[in-house]
Amino acid sequence: MLRYRYRDDYKGGPKILLWGDNPDMGALSAFFRQFASAPREVKLTEIGCTPVANDIVIVTPQHGSHGGIFRVPGKEHTFRWEIDSTHAEQFAEMVEALAVPSRSGHQYLEHLGDRGPIVVMVSCGENDC
Repeated sequence: MLRYRYRDDYKGGPKILLWGDNPDMGALSAFFRQFASAPREVKLTEIGCTPVANDIVIVTPQHGSHGGIFRVPGKEHTFRWEIDSTHAEQFAEMVEALAVPSRSGHQYLEHLGDRGPIVVMVSCGENDC
């Protein structure tokens, strides 16, 4: 089961953590590929992710040039993750590398150049999330 949560200070700063096993990584990679070809606003819970806290992450097509993940003003546990098609495809490739059976590790899904204050970390087979 793919899970997620927000942590204020995890490995040097604020992170949205997504973690699961190898098949979960395959499903997340497939989501990014689908998003790249047909972007639409979606909550992570709609694609089968389970929050371990009250956090809500909304993935939305990128508008403008910033990209990244940001807390929604006035909503402490709600985050908007702006992704364009190019980043979605790159993220799919990065996460797909974690879908290989028996592979463990993590990837940081960041928008190069226009990085927001929060980083998304995807972890497979690691227990410290």
